[in-house]
Amino acid sequence: MTTKEIFIQPIDVLMLRGNRQFGGGGDWGEALMPPWPSLFSGAIRSAILSQRGVDIAKFLSGSEIDSKIRHSLGFPPGGDFGTFRVIKSNIARITSSGVERLFHLPADLEVSQSSEKKYVVRYKKPVVIPPSFSMTSARTPKVAFTQGGAGGKGGGSHLLTSAGFEKWRRMEQISENDLLSPSDIYSIESRLGIGLDSDRRTAQHSLIYTTDAISMEVGYGFLVKVQDSDDLLDDSGLLRLGGDGRGATYRTVTSTTETPLESSTTGIVPKSARIYLNSPALFEGGWYPDGSTIYDNGGRDIVSFEFNSVSSEIIAATSGRHRTVSGWDLSKGEPKESLRSIPSGAVYFLDNFDGDPGELSELAESGLWTTDPTSDQRRAEGFNQCEIAFSQS
Repeated sequence: MTTKEIFIQPIDVLMLRGNRQFGGGGDWGEALMPPWPSLFSGAIRSAILSQRGVDIAKFLSGSEIDSKIRHSLGFPPGGDFGTFRVIKSNIARITSSGVERLFHLPADLEVSQSSEKKYVVRYKKPVVIPPSFSMTSARTPKVAFTQGGAGGKGGGSHLLTSAGFEKWRRMEQISENDLLSPSDIYSIESRLGIGLDSDRRTAQHSLIYTTDAISMEVGYGFLVKVQDSDDLLDDSGLLRLGGDGRGATYRTVTSTTETPLESSTTGIVPKSARIYLNSPALFEGGWYPDGSTIYDNGGRDIVSFEFNSVSSEIIAATSGRHRTVSGWDLSKGEPKESLRSIPSGAVYFLDNFDGDPGELSELAESGLWTTDPTSDQRRAEGFNQCEIAFSQS
C-alpha cells in the first residue's frame, strides 16, 4: 500500500459548512471546524482528475477512463470507490522540525482552570459502577471518572500538540504547554451573502444571509494522510477546498513530528488499551464500534471487541454528544444519507485480552471498519479514523 502525507494551507478564508439547514432569507451558515474528512477526500479526488486531464462528465459516465484512474478512484455512481482513501486528517502547524499534527482533546481528559488561571489536565479512569449508582444507560461494567475527584465533562475545544498526544498515549502528566486553544489556530469571520437567481442572473429579492468564514493563522493548515496506491496525485499543487471553491495549496511532506506507534510501545507487553477516535465515527451499532458484540451478563452487559485474531472487552467509554453527518453527493446529484456519528476525541477502554493486543496497532491504518473498503463511501472519505494507546496496567 502506497501512502502519502500532504500539508494543506488555505490561501483564502474557508467556507466550511456544517450540517445545519441553510438557504432561506436571514439564515446563518455555521462553520464546522475541523471539517469532516470527506472535505479533503473530495478535494483531493477532484485534484487528481484535474491533474490527469480527465473530463468529470466522462468519469461519472464510466467512459474513456484510464485503468489506473479507475482502479484508484473507482466508479462512484456504481458504488465502487476504488483504492484511494483518507487515512488521517488533522489540523497541523509548521514547526522548525517539520509539520506537526494536532489532535482533538481526548474525551478521557478533563481541562479546568486553577486559582492562578492556569490550565490543569486530569485523566479519567474506568472505575466499577457501584450497585447503588443508577445509570440506566450504562452498558459497560465500568464508567470513566476523573482521577482525584468526581466525574466531570471530558474533552473540550482545546487541541493537543503531538508531544501532548504522546504523553496521553503513555498516560503521563499533560501540561498547559501541551494545549492549544482554537483562537491560537483560527478566527471566525462573518460574511454577508446575497442569493442569486440562476435563470435571470440577478439577485433574489429578500434573500440575504450570513456565513461563517474560517481564517487560519499563519503557519497552520491540515495534515492529511492518503492511500494513493497508483501514485496519481502530484507532489504539490492547488486545491479547491470547501464552499465557494476557496483556494488552498498542498505539498507532500516527509518530515513530521509524530512518534510512530511502534516506537512508543517498544518493550511494552500490553495489558490494556485505549482507542481514540481521530475523526467522527459511523457505527452500525450506535455508540460501540463495528466488530463489537453485546452479551447480557446477569443485568450488566459485556461488550466484546474483536479484531483479527485478538478479542477483548470494552470496559468503559467516554464521548461527547453525537453529531449528524450528511453532505451532498456530486456523483448522484442528491444529498447523502444523514447518519449519527460519534464525535472526534471519543475514547474506548479495552481490557481482558485473548490473543496479542499488539495487533490492534493495525487499526491506526485500517480504521474501525468491518466493510469492504472499495464499496463503502464513508470509509473512502476517511471516517472512523483512530489511534491506539497501550498500557501495562
